[in-house]
Amino acid sequence: MGKINSRSKGNRFERVVAGMINYVLGTTFRRVPLSGGLEIKGDLYDADVLQGYKPPEYIHAFCIECKHCEQIRIEQWLDQVERDCHEYKEPLLIFKKNKRDSYACLRFTTFLEMVQRIQEKI
Repeated sequence: MGKINSRSKGNRFERVVAGMINYVLGTTFRRVPLSGGLEIKGDLYDADVLQGYKPPEYIHAFCIECKHCEQIRIEQWLDQVERDCHEYKEPLLIFKKNKRDSYACLRFTTFLEMVQRIQEKI
């Protein structure tokens, strides 16, 4: 029974993350069916972009992996998202420890590029 609860907790977290991204960015992110068993890798994808309804935005440059666990295993999770990531995407790990805030983990160079883009617009 523990695995079922753990799996449903992870699925719920993926839906929450997708909902937050959609609310803030106006996208249509969804959970990847079959836990990445399809050719779509990562935990989330934007349905409208995949179906050609709208052009990709900056958020689509990421391969997103979501984890909600009591035990933090960042190294293991980073290995997974980097392995699943296409060469033209950047790995993005979004994780939450039980009863804590959610965090995003990405390459430092990617973070710097994002900050630079923000500064250019100011």
